[in-house]
This record gives sequence, C-alpha cells and structure tokens, in this order.
Amino acid sequence: MRKISIAAALALSMALAGSAGAATLNDQLQLSLDVESSCIFSLTENSLTGRIDNQGGSFVLTSPEGYINVECNQGAAYTIEAGVGSGGFVELTGDATGEKVPAYLFTADPYKGGTPWSTVANGEALSGVATGGPDELTFQFLPNTDATGRRSLNIPKPDTYRANVEITFNY
Repeated sequence: MRKISIAAALALSMALAGSAGAATLNDQLQLSLDVESSCIFSLTENSLTGRIDNQGGSFVLTSPEGYINVECNQGAAYTIEAGVGSGGFVELTGDATGEKVPAYLFTADPYKGGTPWSTVANGEALSGVATGGPDELTFQFLPNTDATGRRSLNIPKPDTYRANVEITFNY
C-alpha cells in the first residue's frame, strides 16, 4: 500500500508543479477592413488649345487629345459628362472679334471610331466600370470642324476663340 501512496503522491506533486509553472490562455482576434465607396477623378490638362496655322504652304488644324484619370473601388460604375450640346457641340467665342467658331468633343478621333461626347441626357456620356486601380480615358477636342469632326470649315478671322466646359463625374 505504501508503494501506491508514494506513486500517487508523486503523480499529484508533478501535476501541481506543472500547472503552477506554466499556463496557456486563448482568445479570439477579429480582423476587418472597412472600405468606403469612393472615387477620384481629374483632368490631365485643364486647358486644350487647337491651332490652325500655315505649315509649308497649307493650313493644318491641330486637334488635341485630353485625358481623364479615374480611380474608384473595383467594379464601381461611373459616367463622365461634358456640359456641351448634343453631338458634342460647343461654341467658341473670339476674345477680340466676338465671332463664333463651332467645336466638338469626341470620345476619340472620329477616324478611329470616336463618337460625340456630351451628357447622359443626350446618350453621349463617357462611362466605365472601375478596375480598382488607375484608369485613363481619352477624349478629342475638334475645333472648327463640321459635326462629324472629319471636315475642317473655312478658316476664321485671326483671334483666340474660347469656351469653358464643365465636366461632371457621377458614380
């Protein structure tokens, strides 16, 4: 009986010694990420200037491209409107002469499949679905052309012709 008592005492003392020297406790940590619905957009250039000038005996019309930078949550749908008339029409006014010159905004060069850019109401807004990273959209400013953007009109009087266009981003 003594052997059992010594063995039991030894086992009990080892159990008590082990629990007194080390302990393990567990709990749970929850990790989360809250992402707001947000977008950023900007124009690469806030001013575009077309030119008509004499180059080697013939007049050349320069129609610059503009760029819009967009960054939104992945999958966010957006539209970008230009505050111009149907067909992308905007009227430029001469600083000195007050004369009017037609111009158009297109989604790209009309020879490369570009279409008029104006408003949602006109069915001509730029639109897209965000990738979650930077996206760049292109548009074309076509001054002194017909509505197709493919034919130059008669050369206007010398002057600087201007118009301000409001660009609206909706998401």
